Amino acid sequence: DETQVELARLVTLLDGATLSCHPAGRRRLYLHLARGGLPVNGMPIAKGDAGFVEDEALVSLAATPGAAAKLLLFDLADRERPEADIA
Repeated sequence: DETQVELARLVTLLDGATLSCHPAGRRRLYLHLARGGLPVNGMPIAKGDAGFVEDEALVSLAATPGAAAKLLLFDLADRERPEADIA
């Protein structure tokens, strides 16, 4: 399975700073938190956590006031969703 990366960013959010992303269409984001902790759409993640964000019209990230967070953010190309194999 090939995945095409359209954009990769190293993001640093300082002292309560926020970042909002609006993935278009069937795009998905891949996040890897390298330092600190922050909520992603209200769900807290910690240093070392990583995962995909799919089927979201808005992705919101917010650093904790008085702290910093550093993350890698990948914007991945549209993809086909595989059919589930049912035996």
